[in-house]
Amino acid sequence: MKKLFLNILFFLFAIVLHAQNVTVNIHALIQGFYRPSLARMVAVIDAVNEPNICDSMIVNIVDTTPGNPVLFTHKSVITTNGYGSFNFTNVTLNRRYFIQLVHRNSLEVYTLYPVSFLSDSVFYDFTILPQQFCGSADITQGVALICTGDINQDQVIDGTDMNLWEMASINNAFGYIPEDINGDGLVDSLDLDMMYMNILFVAVGGSPFGCASTTGIAGFETLVPELNVFPNPTKYKITIETNALNSFFEFNDISGKLLIKDAIISSKFEIDLSRFNSGMYFLTVYNGNQQIHRKIIKQ
Repeated sequence: MKKLFLNILFFLFAIVLHAQNVTVNIHALIQGFYRPSLARMVAVIDAVNEPNICDSMIVNIVDTTPGNPVLFTHKSVITTNGYGSFNFTNVTLNRRYFIQLVHRNSLEVYTLYPVSFLSDSVFYDFTILPQQFCGSADITQGVALICTGDINQDQVIDGTDMNLWEMASINNAFGYIPEDINGDGLVDSLDLDMMYMNILFVAVGGSPFGCASTTGIAGFETLVPELNVFPNPTKYKITIETNALNSFFEFNDISGKLLIKDAIISSKFEIDLSRFNSGMYFLTVYNGNQQIHRKIIKQ
């Protein structure tokens, strides 16, 4: 009995030891708010006082076990460029979770595969192609856009949403309301056009493991590239060690601006960061349909 008690204590201690605060950084674009000519979204919450903020969003960390319970949740905002940071406490590291995005008049989407939580910072890009999230997407603009128009949040865009839009239109509703599909503050025919397109498309929300076969998941698990970056933080250079040969990497600032993009032809190489200002950056290695991310601190 004493041995069993000690084993339970050790198990609980191991869980606490590996649980820490985690920031989930995302890049996501909402179909109705996206303007292709600007390559960004419009400011919806307060265009005058917050011109760089698009809208609020909820990010959930979801378990991979049967039932897929939501373990952690945080509501914050995303910029007009689609970037947002969401903070969570006491997340157990060295395991994988799904990341779920919930927006007030869009379909819920999940990461296509479980994401590895290996450090206190995780990054996932929901915008890249091939589509990296589970749920209906508009890919006609060269990026993956989360479909807008799910006014009643039942995870399908259909006639019930159109009825809600029609009622708001008849009442001349305006402002920050879910019936305003394109984010211009008005309920008008522009919203209807987009909603009708999504109804014809039979746009529906996603679910964990809902868009990838078991074989695909297994392949993903075994082929995730390794990535070591040091020193981090750094004042001048970083050294990168990876097995993702014949792929490429991108180096972005915190706003998402691409600073460096190059092929990976060696398992160990350096990047000179001396010309960049102090702050936080993101390194992403793309290996086929897979990605692995690191937060870089430039001192």
